Amino acid sequence: MLYFNYASRMALFALAFALLYVRFILPVVAKARDALVPLPGEERLGKVTQDVGEFLGMVIESYLRGGWAAWCAVTAVTYARLPETTGWYYIATAFIICETALAHVGRRDEGEGMMTILRSVIPMGAFAEFAFSPDHAELVYGWVGRLWPSNFF
Repeated sequence: MLYFNYASRMALFALAFALLYVRFILPVVAKARDALVPLPGEERLGKVTQDVGEFLGMVIESYLRGGWAAWCAVTAVTYARLPETTGWYYIATAFIICETALAHVGRRDEGEGMMTILRSVIPMGAFAEFAFSPDHAELVYGWVGRLWPSNFF
């Protein structure tokens, strides 16, 4: 019963994360990306501004998506360490659910190029880092524990 509660909660949060991110964050990112397109006659400076803007956007979006990966990993490790569980399948379930939500968001992202790929790949790899070292998640994403109050951090 504990596993069912855990898996259904993770799936519900994954659905909410994916749908809300696609609905509210990606349109803002698309407008910001469109605003960075260089004007005619300013190709050189405009290209530099566009590249810097895309890099900053990639860092910010990777950080936000990484917060989701941190929450999934720390939640899985918290459940896996409970005395009445055997553990590994909680982490495997969280991995599948977390990566599915991140893949949905990445698939809906309309950007092109390496920065778009990095925005999706960095948080996917962050799940593994935070599953192996949950203390790192607290250092970087301490706000996630306060966002969803629980005993995860």
